[in-house]
Amino acid sequence: MYQTFLLYFFMRYIATFIFTLSLSTYVLGKEGVQCPNRGDDPSKFCLPGQTWNEEIKECVNLV
Repeated sequence: MYQTFLLYFFMRYIATFIFTLSLSTYVLGKEGVQCPNRGDDPSKFCLPGQTWNEEIKECVNLV
């Protein structure tokens, strides 16, 4: 009976941890793609594989 209690306790702990981790990853991963400083070159804020598009003022993926 004690082993069953521990199993449920740890499963609940692991499920809560995974849920919190996935939610925080989603929230913290949502970054704006706009240039944070107007005086700097906006292309250096783009992720690798992206380039700055002057028309729409955002980083776009290279195809």
